[in-house]
Amino acid sequence: MRRALLNLRRHWLLSAGCVAAIAAGLLVPLVLVIGAAGLGEVEARAVESLQAEVILAPGVGAEQARALSQEVAGWPDVASAQVLDGAANLALLRREVGGLDGLDASMVPTTINVRLRQPSEGMGRVAERLKALEVRAEVEGVEAGSVEVAQVVADIEPLRWVLVGLAALVALVGLLVVSNALGVGIFRRREEIEILRHIGGGDRHMIWPFYAESMWLGLFGGGVGAAALAAGLVALSRPLAEALPWAALDLGAVFLWAAPAAILSGVLLSWAGTALSLRVYLRQVEGVAW
Repeated sequence: MRRALLNLRRHWLLSAGCVAAIAAGLLVPLVLVIGAAGLGEVEARAVESLQAEVILAPGVGAEQARALSQEVAGWPDVASAQVLDGAANLALLRREVGGLDGLDASMVPTTINVRLRQPSEGMGRVAERLKALEVRAEVEGVEAGSVEVAQVVADIEPLRWVLVGLAALVALVGLLVVSNALGVGIFRRREEIEILRHIGGGDRHMIWPFYAESMWLGLFGGGVGAAALAAGLVALSRPLAEALPWAALDLGAVFLWAAPAAILSGVLLSWAGTALSLRVYLRQVEGVAW
């Protein structure tokens, strides 16, 4: 392993090019995979908060509230519609916020808590029907932000599979680029391999040094990719939090699994590129095991 590291140092310019190719070849697919995973996390959070509040006007009786809740519960894509009077809403506020001892239940409006099923194409129609309730005399207002978010999530859900497909395609292109970069170094040492073969060197002496070198290149390339990924996540953390406050994506947790994945992927990508290069450039060397 030490000898492989010294060989890389000796050909530092070529090694730097290989490291850059490995970092670029794994970084783009990794970013696409993180994007797909992020969309899945956004969808999961949207499902958890998939509800709306219909705020009833003061003076609306229990019978009117119950009749309206039954009407809303009968809509498609609505899982339940529960009437919460002022006392129930005040208890929820005290549990979530704390304090509020000076607030009386009569000061808190009666609401209908509307829970929906998971995001689907029908979310948009539900949001429109909820907004339409605002013109009715017994309704003071409607808060349906999460329903609108769910509609967006339902619309972009197919994008997850597009991102995964693009990641696979880019990874294949990256493999070819890395293989070509590594192949340049192998081609320059072709005579050295043939000399080893003629003096009785075994497959291990001819082939495995390249895998040892590619392991170091993969580690360095994966480290560069992980560092670039960390810089990108730091730069995007605040803009994402401001643009998507409801998503609450934990970019620190993303980096905890993405950094080791980048380093491991770098080694695997480098090994795969080395195997492909050896097969392409040394096919005519008889007796070499692939």
